[in-house]
Amino acid sequence: KLPACHLEGIFSGANTFDCSEQESKVRYSFARVNAADDFESLQDDVAWNVLGHRYLLKAESVATFCFETLDPPGTFVPLHVHPHQDEFIFVIEGVMDLQLGEAKLQAHAGDLVRMPRGVPHSYANNQARAARALFWVSPAGRLRELFDRLHDLTDVGEVVRHSAECEVDFMPPA
Repeated sequence: KLPACHLEGIFSGANTFDCSEQESKVRYSFARVNAADDFESLQDDVAWNVLGHRYLLKAESVATFCFETLDPPGTFVPLHVHPHQDEFIFVIEGVMDLQLGEAKLQAHAGDLVRMPRGVPHSYANNQARAARALFWVSPAGRLRELFDRLHDLTDVGEVVRHSAECEVDFMPPA
C-alpha cells in the first residue's frame, strides 16, 4: 500500500515526495514514460552522468534503490557483481544485451530481468537507438553514494576504484 502523501501527490501534479513511515524514510519520484529523445524533459532533481549513461533517481530507502537509465547506442556497463544486492531491470524502451553469469540474452521493452546477488552481470546497448530502463536494487547499500562519486567522472580506473569501495566489484577483462 502506498503512503497517503504518495497518492495525494499524484493528483496534485507534484513529482517528488518525502514520506516518513515509522522508522524508514522513502523518496518517490514520478516521470512520464515517452520517447528517449525527450528524456531531458524527464529530469528529476537528482540525476547523474556516468560514462555516457544518464541516470535519474526514482526511489530510495535503506531497503531499495531505483533509478531510470538512458543508454545511448554503444554504451555498456562491463561485467560486475553486487555481492550483497539483487538487481532487477525493466526495459522501458529499446533492447539491452545482457550477460548473466555465463548466459547471454536480450531484453526488449516490457521485459523484466532479475540479476541475483553474487552473479556477475553486464549490459550493453548495441542497437542504433537509445534504450531506457528502470533498475531496482535491494537492499540499497551504497549505490547512492557510488553514483554521487561517479557523476561526471571520465577516468575508468577511478570508476572501478570507487565502485569497489561501495561494494560493486568489476571483473577483470577476459
